[in-house]
Amino acid sequence: MSYSVAAKDERPQVTLYTSSFCGKCRFAREFLNRLGIPFEEVPVYTPGVVEELLSRTGMMAAPTLRVGQDYVTGYDPGRFTLALIKNGWIEDKEDN
Repeated sequence: MSYSVAAKDERPQVTLYTSSFCGKCRFAREFLNRLGIPFEEVPVYTPGVVEELLSRTGMMAAPTLRVGQDYVTGYDPGRFTLALIKNGWIEDKEDN
């Protein structure tokens, strides 16, 4: 399948929570960059982030992708894609 960035004005913010020693964080970063998704990268050890991740997901994992109110823990391109589609960031070119 191929995807393109959806042309919408109001899309929820995309945040990638990472740690400096996390190899899968690099894959997650490359995945978002390859799709052309603008995102904010936040270290998981930033004050308040551990508490946020624990309360929202029940764990502290890097990488964690947040799209709007949806969280995806761990690097999972399929689940990342579903969260981005659900929140209007990408659309499947083959369906259009």
